[in-house]
Amino acid sequence: MDVDQFSKLAEPILDHTTKYYSAPANLDKGILDLVKARLEKTKHRLICARCGMWERVFQTFEVKTLIVCPYCKARQITATYYSDYDLPKIIRKKHDGKKLSTDEKHKFDRAWKVASLVENFGKIDITVMSGYGVGADTAARILRNMMDEEHLFKQIYEAERQYVVTRGFWDS
Repeated sequence: MDVDQFSKLAEPILDHTTKYYSAPANLDKGILDLVKARLEKTKHRLICARCGMWERVFQTFEVKTLIVCPYCKARQITATYYSDYDLPKIIRKKHDGKKLSTDEKHKFDRAWKVASLVENFGKIDITVMSGYGVGADTAARILRNMMDEEHLFKQIYEAERQYVVTRGFWDS
């Protein structure tokens, strides 16, 4: 078989795969505007990861670009879902030098990772973390590949879609 003949056979295969691949690049502006509006209304509990004394519930659009704890003046502010009442207690327990359980240590480490992202990216990170199923690792990946606002929201939408598709297979 000649190289030209092989390339002619391969062309329909490539067209078929690109035609049916559901990439986020196909999203129109209307869908992205809906995603953005939903993310802006998401509520977060912001907590000082350094002292655990300061905490407030904000919607994403209310968050300022630079957040500082009024008590200890630290910039390590973490974000969690708005009904998480345990994280401030865990942070204060760690701050007081008490021993944390394995589950508490895992939650504290995750909160510290989020605080690092919030310190570096500010409101953009909180917007990314507003996505359904978007955690610290996924947010870090999205922010690492950020180019512009449209690409950012496409990446958030794709991460949400991936979460919904794969969530049923995770161990709870």
